[in-house]
Amino acid sequence: MSPAHRRSQPHTVCWGSACARRVRQEAQQATVQALMLALELKDPYTRAHSERVGALAARIARELGAPAARVEAVRLGGTLHDIGKLAVPTGLLRKNGPLTDEERGVVQLHPVDGDAVLRGVPVLAEARAAVLHHHERIDGTGYPYGLTGGRIPEAARIVAVADAFDAMTSTRAYRPARPDAHAMAELRRCAGTQFDPVMVEALAGALAAQAPTGAGARPGAGARPGAGAPARPVPALCGATAAVEGPLLARVPARPPTWAWLDAGAKGKGVG
Repeated sequence: MSPAHRRSQPHTVCWGSACARRVRQEAQQATVQALMLALELKDPYTRAHSERVGALAARIARELGAPAARVEAVRLGGTLHDIGKLAVPTGLLRKNGPLTDEERGVVQLHPVDGDAVLRGVPVLAEARAAVLHHHERIDGTGYPYGLTGGRIPEAARIVAVADAFDAMTSTRAYRPARPDAHAMAELRRCAGTQFDPVMVEALAGALAAQAPTGAGARPGAGARPGAGAPARPVPALCGATAAVEGPLLARVPARPPTWAWLDAGAKGKGVG
């Protein structure tokens, strides 16, 4: 049989659980690729950030000893955590200055919007918890539902740490990247209020396991623009607001030092 003839033959129909699993994985991969392409068309930075968060979240899950299926679910949750930004006006995502209260409220709807996007995709059901709850805080002052401690799904607690770490160690239009060690120090400072301490230490372990001996940094970390920039003083905001989101909420003391980290177009844009 010639190669051309073989290519013309219909695909063999497969049966059984292995085939069903393969079909499910292919559908899942195609769906994620389509969603990420849509996100890239909306905002190229958000897609790159999301893919890095997915990879970091998977490393945390592996450090915690999660089985392969769980690691993959967490990776997808991290990769898709900001998919709700498809509903955020492009002008807000790319705005370089502070957001108004109304604009901030629009951006803070993205976890709920992301959950709505994934609700109609059964193969991504396991990622939804991370998407919906990655801005909850351990102390209950997060959003959208103000969940506390262990009521926040584990995948969301993992993604929250990965999200903050990547945001701090990535260069943004409004500030340079921070060194990995500085980002870890900030995560530890906010552990127990904003972040789950177990997830923070799991990230530290994962980074240490892959860092060159004596280097203390992730492979490739030095390649990021601004990664070696001197650290700036960090205001003590953990108890008042989402520290890595910058001083965005009204209850923050007047005119704190500006500190802008997380993406969201809004998250991370300080107040002056």
